[in-house]
Amino acid sequence: AEGEQLHGARIVVTRPRRQAGPLIAALARRGAVPIALPTIRVEPIADTSLLDAALDEARRGAFEWIVFTSANAVEIIARRLNALEIRADQLAAVNVAAVGRTTATAVIDAGLNLTLVPESATGDAVAADLLRHLRPGGRVLFPRSAIGREALPNMLRAVGSDVVTIDVYQTLPEPEVDIGVLGQVRRGEIDMITFTSPSSVRNFVDLVAAERAVLDEIPVVCAGPVTGQSAREAGMRVVGISDAPDAETMTNAIAACWLAQDGRKSRTEMAVTMRPERS
Repeated sequence: AEGEQLHGARIVVTRPRRQAGPLIAALARRGAVPIALPTIRVEPIADTSLLDAALDEARRGAFEWIVFTSANAVEIIARRLNALEIRADQLAAVNVAAVGRTTATAVIDAGLNLTLVPESATGDAVAADLLRHLRPGGRVLFPRSAIGREALPNMLRAVGSDVVTIDVYQTLPEPEVDIGVLGQVRRGEIDMITFTSPSSVRNFVDLVAAERAVLDEIPVVCAGPVTGQSAREAGMRVVGISDAPDAETMTNAIAACWLAQDGRKSRTEMAVTMRPERS
């Protein structure tokens, strides 16, 4: 039964505390024992002057597209629009592209004009889809993480788009770590680890430090190929890649990997791509 797919599996969730709830709940519904060990915290960039100026330009029709690759960026934009007293309907003429279901849902919740969600939840996929829709010389606003990759804006600039990238949030190591949970993880008293960003991988490695050897054999499931690559480079045993970071898709990927190895440590990597059902 679906409710018992992950029966008793101790699964570490490294997502930021504020965003971990849906994945923890989805894992628990399948019978897992979720272990929250947030490794990163998302903080808005304090100086909003560049963003505020760009949003004012967007209101005046200066951007053809806004591109979001994370729900964090959407939430920050929504808060700034509110602070600037710019209504979402004043941006109705601006097309919005979103990577993945979670980001797309945040765009809809913010009342923005969701126009494009690529089939695959990666920045490269959204860039490839956008190239088919952009007019030559079209202006694109890309609010992102301070450690965002350059691949997406570079792909768009290569075809003559004017891309304005603005760092709107930073990812910091989580300062408040539960020592009890950390001890449990360091001793290897866990069955699987999940990651949804390269920074969560890096900060996890910093947290566990000298106990790495214990953890190198524990299976890891990551959201997306970029995070998967980071985990592999850190020496982790990646057994599955989820197609998207939303709770349901991640949980499907985790369950598929768990059932495939029947809770035992298999040596082979499964490239698990679980596409969400389109409603």
